[in-house]
Amino acid sequence: MGRWLCACLLCSLSARPAWAAGAAWERFATNAESSTIYLDHGTRRTGTLPRVWMLVDYAEPDRFGHLSAKVLWQAECREGRAKALTYLHFDGPMGEGRAETNNEPGDWIYPAPESIIGEVFAYLCGRNP
Repeated sequence: MGRWLCACLLCSLSARPAWAAGAAWERFATNAESSTIYLDHGTRRTGTLPRVWMLVDYAEPDRFGHLSAKVLWQAECREGRAKALTYLHFDGPMGEGRAETNNEPGDWIYPAPESIIGEVFAYLCGRNP
């Protein structure tokens, strides 16, 4: 039991969450509001429910004064749907500054292929919804 606990602890310490300072953000798209969308390709998971972290760097502060947000997206490829699992809103650009967290998963959505989330879905599942 002690070895198993030690192995689990080592695995959890070596896993780097995408919201950590060392995330490997790569530019993915620009939305209609001129906000830049980045994905952390290091967090992509394969399988029936792949996940990826998305960073949105707002061109202008949102209505709450946030300058950026990080969202963990999950796709259900067979069903053609996706949902946000975790939201982190920041008062600074590029996921910096004070964070507000919402860990309540969103509802499943069926993203339009031409939308940003549709493009994230295609990235995760290798096809359009």
